[in-house]
Amino acid sequence: MFLLNISNFSFKCLLFVILYELEYILYKMTFNKVIYNFLMETKEEIKKEKNMELLKSEIINPVIKEVINELSPYFIKILCFIIFIIIILLLTVILNIRVILMN
Repeated sequence: MFLLNISNFSFKCLLFVILYELEYILYKMTFNKVIYNFLMETKEEIKKEKNMELLKSEIINPVIKEVINELSPYFIKILCFIIFIIIILLLTVILNIRVILMN
C-alpha cells in the first residue's frame, strides 16, 4: 500500500512536470507567433506610402538633422586640421626647394 502511494505520488509529480513543460512550450510558441504576426503587420503598415512619409518627416529627418548638428563641430575641426597639415606640407616643400636652389 505504501509503495503504491509513493508510485502514485511519483506519477503525479511526473505528470505535473510534463504538463507544466507542455504548457510552457505552448505558451512560448503562442508568444512567438504573436510577436511574428505583430512584426509582419508592422512591416506592412510601414510600407504604406502615407506611413512612410510620416516616418520620414517626423522621425528620420529630425534625427538626421540633430546628428548633423551634433557632429558639425567635429567636421569643421577635422577640415581645419587637414588644411593645416596641407599648408605645413606645402611650406616644407617650398622651403626644401628654396634650400636646394640656394645651394
